[in-house]
Amino acid sequence: MKTLSKEKFFLREEGLTVLQLNGSPLEMGLQHGSSLKEEIHLIRSKFIDYLSRRKWPVFGRILYWLLMVFAKTMNRYIPNLLRKEMLSVAKGANVPYCFILLLNVLDDLLNLFFCSSFAITKDGHIICGRNLDYDIFTDLMTHLNTVFVYKPKEGYPFLSLAWPGYVGCLTGMNVNGLVLTSHASYTFDRNRKGIPTGLLYRHALQHALCINDIDKAITSAPRTIGNNVLLASDNEAFVLELSAKNWKRRKSEGGIITITNHYQTSAMKSIQAPFVSKPPGSSLPDDFFSYNHSILRDEQLREFCKKESFWVNEAIEALRSEPVANGATAQSVVFLPSEKSIWVAKSLDAPVSLGKFIKLEGLL
Repeated sequence: MKTLSKEKFFLREEGLTVLQLNGSPLEMGLQHGSSLKEEIHLIRSKFIDYLSRRKWPVFGRILYWLLMVFAKTMNRYIPNLLRKEMLSVAKGANVPYCFILLLNVLDDLLNLFFCSSFAITKDGHIICGRNLDYDIFTDLMTHLNTVFVYKPKEGYPFLSLAWPGYVGCLTGMNVNGLVLTSHASYTFDRNRKGIPTGLLYRHALQHALCINDIDKAITSAPRTIGNNVLLASDNEAFVLELSAKNWKRRKSEGGIITITNHYQTSAMKSIQAPFVSKPPGSSLPDDFFSYNHSILRDEQLREFCKKESFWVNEAIEALRSEPVANGATAQSVVFLPSEKSIWVAKSLDAPVSLGKFIKLEGLL
């Protein structure tokens, strides 16, 4: 167990970094960029190398430029304070702002995350588990997992499990015990004229006093892509099934709710698009990128959650089970909102959920 004081700290271990960011967007961005400068440069070089060698040896840099162009079209929709923070990250790391921008909108352009989560009520309290699967750069991402602990001047303190250079939030919890996890879904209802997904969720979590605040912030905002978002507190959990213009709320059944990458409400099923094809360079089997694989992971989690005895150890066991754990599992975490505690898996190899889970408390 690691107990972290509320003072400034910067904890770095192989496969896990914990970095506290304090102050204004400009201050937090500079702290982020300067502290993780080497890692951000590594990510940038690996990304360019991937495009140049994996599939487009001749046109890789042209594709990189095109992605930058598409990213710039989304810049105007980013909340001003987050844009200032991203500019400061770029300044602190001494990289072009366009690259930090691209990192933070890449999911909106490509939709590459495959993830699994659950929330279950036991003895009057909710426990949540989450695996984040990413099918390229997995070997790099397992080395660079970072828990950012934000103490902003505006809004509430919160934590985000992410990577260097990423300002958004796909996996997080705030000081009010509110949990958010994001899962890409595929829909015909897409639009680049919206707030990029991770940045929208970051903004919602940072400013939420209660779970309904996050719900309202997300459902009322202009959105970009399909997503299933788990929202949980100590006594309530539900899923927002989202597209650019449509959304439905899915409630837990019998104190259990599970989430992967397919829609489960009838209204959203009608706009479900085919899942993405296997990207170049991925070592995962073709069926990983299928609708059926999403269903299989969901069913596996549901069976685990039906156990009579279920708490942290059982949550970790669920996250370690195949196919919930797979060769793309780059992050794995358990949340206990009542204690504002998290257990984060640390491993240099995927699935990281097979590694050691480290309890972090006193973060918020």
